[in-house]
Amino acid sequence: MVAQVSNVNVQKRLFLRSSGLDRFSLETKINPKKPDRIYIVYRKPVTNEVMRAPNDKPFCRYRLFKPKDDPKYLSAQKGGIHLYFPACRARGQVIDYLKAHPNAPVYITEGEKKAAKAWLEGIPCIGLSGIWCWLANKQDRPDGEKILHPDFDYIPDLASRVVIMIYDSDANSPDKKADFDKCSNAFERCLRSRGISRYEKIVLPSDGDTKVGLDDYLLEHPVNEFEKIVAEQSMFVPFTKYVMTSKEFLSAKFSRIRSILEPWLGDTGLTMVHSAPGVGKTFFLLGLSVAITRKKLPEEFCGWKIKRGAGVLFVDGEMPPAITQSRLAKVEAGFPNNPTSKKRRLWLLSGMNYSRQTGKVLSFSNEDSRNEFRKYVAKRPEKVIILDNIVSLMSVRDENDAGAWAEINQWLVSLRAMGKSVIIVHHSSKGGKQRGTSHRSDNLDTIINLVSRGDDGVLVKFEKHRNFGAGESAPVSIDFNIDNDMVIFTRSENSDVDIAKRNKYICKMHKRGRPYDYMIEKIRQKTGQTITKGRISQIIAEMKKMEQKAKV
Repeated sequence: MVAQVSNVNVQKRLFLRSSGLDRFSLETKINPKKPDRIYIVYRKPVTNEVMRAPNDKPFCRYRLFKPKDDPKYLSAQKGGIHLYFPACRARGQVIDYLKAHPNAPVYITEGEKKAAKAWLEGIPCIGLSGIWCWLANKQDRPDGEKILHPDFDYIPDLASRVVIMIYDSDANSPDKKADFDKCSNAFERCLRSRGISRYEKIVLPSDGDTKVGLDDYLLEHPVNEFEKIVAEQSMFVPFTKYVMTSKEFLSAKFSRIRSILEPWLGDTGLTMVHSAPGVGKTFFLLGLSVAITRKKLPEEFCGWKIKRGAGVLFVDGEMPPAITQSRLAKVEAGFPNNPTSKKRRLWLLSGMNYSRQTGKVLSFSNEDSRNEFRKYVAKRPEKVIILDNIVSLMSVRDENDAGAWAEINQWLVSLRAMGKSVIIVHHSSKGGKQRGTSHRSDNLDTIINLVSRGDDGVLVKFEKHRNFGAGESAPVSIDFNIDNDMVIFTRSENSDVDIAKRNKYICKMHKRGRPYDYMIEKIRQKTGQTITKGRISQIIAEMKKMEQKAKV
């Protein structure tokens, strides 16, 4: 018996090693009474409980070491099926990653080892025990209806994800292609009934006459080569799959646009912010970026309600990094004791630093750069991308040439289609309109013009507002309170209110330990003005700073 167990352990190590795995990346067990097989452990995501069969016994799936013929893998008779959710010591559970990255695609493949190897390499992949095993168990499908297995409910945000099905290389062989296509088409229909954003079928390239699975491919190739295959095979999109009758269209579950900053910034969209030089475009957008990425979200930014936070990727193509660093520090100082969220981080890419380090200009006028950036952000969790600015990052020979802008425009539209909210920054002409071809505005959802008031503030004008009504698009006056240490952005307040007197009253209540709700109600009674908790915090910080300066 000891010799048999030892032999099984050797077989187990060889079984895992053949896919580049170990006992920490694929959980298995052995049964001394059945030394011809190794059991693959299926666990529920999050709870980590062992999955159960329809008869409530532990779900059983095993690999035969010396099968007389195919299949090599078997499940217990009447044991049903389950999806395999990888977990490894190096990366944790794949479901935890998908929860933290709601925009990441989810990959599906046939086989536990393939899914485990993919996840070990950083590809969020889930395994099927057979190409049709995305179907619910027979007893759960009345009249043989094709519906997804309930295990798909474990996948967070499935309705808004891209689902990429990875088939072995033999899926294109003449004797199997029709069956694989039939399976893929049925799988896609069921996924679309759940409202997914996109489905892609990918077939791995063969190695001569040798069948190649995802684990085999990743043993021989880096992840970026796998990503190239996915990108190349995803280019063809048959229109027939997306043309719907009015009834189908009305019943389809499309991903809804969720507001980040109400009403003008959603989690999907294209926005332009333009102004004359020196008005404060970069400061304004840095302020927005910092506000929506705080650990504890402020109630509002410049009077616009913050509905939810979002990660931000800020691409600065113009400013020296030291200047951007100084500006960001001043903006961050306006949110004392409120650091960046670990989930909703603010990331920055300095074009000048990129050029100094690489010797290359950061420019999205180049198709290769656009494609590389698109692939990069597709894997990123940030919902908001700020490109500052068109002249520095997307310059064309003739600003008035609509054709020259067309390729960049399609690239921006593709970023929006991925579920990103892109804000592009531009300069105004002498007449106050955005400079260059008017075709830039065709696909934009929102156009904002920042106009200097002649003091430390700007007037925000909405020149285009596709996703909100005229009642919410009235011009808004914003104050920029800028000094050597701090920048604070607030909506201009009612001039009939004695601001200085009100602020002293707020500080007096604060020193007495009054709660914010109490202060809000007292201010409303005393002045008739409604003020937010966020603005009260800013006023207290400003008054403390003034008191410290007075002492000096």
